[in-house]
Amino acid sequence: MKRFGIILLALCLTGCGSTTKHFVINSANAVNVRFDVSLDKGFVKDISTISGGQAAMLILVGPFTNNAVLLVAKENAAAGEKIAFRQRLSWGSNAFDVLLEKNTTYQLVVAVQGTRSGTKTVGDVHVADSGDQHFTIMLHEDRVSIE
Repeated sequence: MKRFGIILLALCLTGCGSTTKHFVINSANAVNVRFDVSLDKGFVKDISTISGGQAAMLILVGPFTNNAVLLVAKENAAAGEKIAFRQRLSWGSNAFDVLLEKNTTYQLVVAVQGTRSGTKTVGDVHVADSGDQHFTIMLHEDRVSIE
């Protein structure tokens, strides 16, 4: 039983394997897009709940330490849903570049995994043919926006 607890603790502290993954790679129809994302704990608290069976983790590490917060971009195409990227976010400021398909609209969803869990659709971004776009996303308790 003690070994199971240690393994569970190790998995939770490493974010249960949730990592950054960009799925559009070297496409001739893709352009580089810049994202600046600001994330606060109040936003995560509002969109998530404490997962069942997490009492020990809450005591050991607190309600926000053991969470993976992911920004996911998905395209709703005729063939079905297609994920373009899954980017792990840190508290505060995050900046990253990603290749996305030209002339495509992506739905942005925030997913919280760990001690807390939940999802929230935060809006859409449209990638123009010209590329070189920059999106600023605020994920705060009192303000959620995409500019």
